[in-house]
Amino acid sequence: MMRQIRRRSGLILRLLAIVFSALLLSSCLYSTTTKLLNATEPNEYIRVPEAKICEHVLQDKHLKYYKDDKAHVYYVEKSSLRKLGDYSIRMFAVPVTVVIDAVPAICVVGTIVGGMMVKCPSSSQDPYTDGIELVDPNDPAAHFNLSERDGRQR
Repeated sequence: MMRQIRRRSGLILRLLAIVFSALLLSSCLYSTTTKLLNATEPNEYIRVPEAKICEHVLQDKHLKYYKDDKAHVYYVEKSSLRKLGDYSIRMFAVPVTVVIDAVPAICVVGTIVGGMMVKCPSSSQDPYTDGIELVDPNDPAAHFNLSERDGRQR
């Protein structure tokens, strides 16, 4: 009875460790992917300081923009080519960043599961395999040894 209580409390502690690890990882997951998506937002305007460009240049090039007088900047819409580049980067780089973000989670969960596997009872305590002697199938001498119990070949 005490053994069952210990097993259950050990299982509960392991489950709590898994939940805690999941909560801890959820706070830092997808940070690389999020940064990439924020950096390559195709619908975001480009911020250009007033000192670097004149308003008449923006008008001559027929660019969509708006001016922020308080910050002394222009917000200029990205060109179609720039938007296409942003979408291309997203398409090819997001799978890589998802893998980068998933590696710490996989390592932590693998460590937890590995720790749980080590603490589980071994297969030698299994009543179905007790007393069975394993023989190497590549060892020819093992097939011709006589059994001590009944005198037959294996």
